[in-house]
Amino acid sequence: MDVVFNINKTGKISGFLGFYRIKLDEKNNIDTSHSDNITCWKQSFFPVHKFISVKSNDVIKYQISTHGKISPIHWSYNILLKRGQINFNFT
Repeated sequence: MDVVFNINKTGKISGFLGFYRIKLDEKNNIDTSHSDNITCWKQSFFPVHKFISVKSNDVIKYQISTHGKISPIHWSYNILLKRGQINFNFT
């Protein structure tokens, strides 16, 4: 999944807040989104390993994915910071 953030203020990013939907099997799902009325789960914080310094007008592209279909499932992410014509990758 890819999410794009347009930065409007200089600062540091320590992580991302969001929700997820997991399909356990054909009939069962876990959904932590605010749009699911049946959830008891809360939104999740996905920290980065090292703070990312950002400036106004930077663009962050956050890609998150899972690997594996049975336990343990591993998460991975890639962060692309676009600053003018310069790109920085964080994984």
